[in-house]
Amino acid sequence: MRKHLIGAAFAALASASLFATPASAATLVIDVSGIDSYGGFGDPSNVLLSYDLGAFAHITGISYDVTLTAFSPSWLSEMVLAFTSSSFDGWVELTPAFVDEDPGTGSYSGSGDLVALGLDFKLDGDGLLNLEFFESFDDPFISPDGLWNSGTVTITYAPAVDPNVVPEPATWVMLIAGFGLIGTAARRRRNAAA
Repeated sequence: MRKHLIGAAFAALASASLFATPASAATLVIDVSGIDSYGGFGDPSNVLLSYDLGAFAHITGISYDVTLTAFSPSWLSEMVLAFTSSSFDGWVELTPAFVDEDPGTGSYSGSGDLVALGLDFKLDGDGLLNLEFFESFDDPFISPDGLWNSGTVTITYAPAVDPNVVPEPATWVMLIAGFGLIGTAARRRRNAAA
């Protein structure tokens, strides 16, 4: 399911203090400095990045602090960053400069709780989070249309716990020792009661 998230939604959530990072959450900070913005989604010229966050990781939040430049006649509001799972079952788009329908340079920041917005999603079994920098409208006479000058985008996610993972030998030793202590305590109680 394709979901579009614009900077306004992030700004509203950030001001309402709804964005909180759970203790079990992990973060991935992506430096977007120097990334060009070319064509529409799927254009072979677009910059694609992939990160292995682990099978079935749950994408729960996004924050950003970026400076963008749109080359005339392209607009800043046309610069988009898509976050997708490999199967495209999970998908969110971020448009930091959603209100700037002009060429030029601007700086934008915000954060959003994807769970509160109903935009959270889980990655596939391959664990890959894919990012594509693209234009919502491709101006055919310029290439690239824009530039992500500087900044970072931070992904907050909850790693999935794999029920098929076998504990390490040290974990087994601790488990067996713990069961042994429980058994010893139970025997002592029975002997004391007798």
